[in-house]
Amino acid sequence: MGSIIVGVDPHRKVFTASVLDESGRDLDHQHFANTGKGHADALGWAQSIGSIHKIGIEGASGLGRPLAEFLVDHGLDVRDVPPHKTAQRQRGRYEGKSDPLDAHRVAAETQTNDRLAHAFKHSATAAPDPVRDQIALWHNVRTSLRKIRVQLIGELDALIQELPEHIRTRLPERTTARARFTAVAALGRVRAPIRFGACGSS
Repeated sequence: MGSIIVGVDPHRKVFTASVLDESGRDLDHQHFANTGKGHADALGWAQSIGSIHKIGIEGASGLGRPLAEFLVDHGLDVRDVPPHKTAQRQRGRYEGKSDPLDAHRVAAETQTNDRLAHAFKHSATAAPDPVRDQIALWHNVRTSLRKIRVQLIGELDALIQELPEHIRTRLPERTTARARFTAVAALGRVRAPIRFGACGSS
């Protein structure tokens, strides 16, 4: 058997691998546990079919990261296949959607697209850079927190606009959202005077 291309559709607990020959024909597919043993079993299974030329993993920096790290450590050429690439292959077809089909599409994209990035965004096959990964993590967290902040400010501002008019007229106009929130909080701290009912008194 000649060289083969392997495509992987990963999930949290399992992944599906599909093998294509040099002509793009589907040779086999299997399901494996997304664990260290499953990674070793998948590599042994693929090597029993032929000489591995490239392995494409959909989301090699996400759910497929542990498998990608394992394969890179074994000196294999691992490519990161963006999900939108396999989605494009699905358009206009009526094959449906299943893990074997998804793995086949990943393999086909890996075989035909020489411009796919190596795993972990390196220019060549290499293990992930922990410093770069940590910086990327901080950046992603900061970006997410900023998006959440903007969303919350928008929701709070909308709630203020729904307040009764006699309350809204007491709030500052043409100012920042923070100033309006502070003004609403200040109104909430103003307690209404205690009124005693007309109970009978001696």
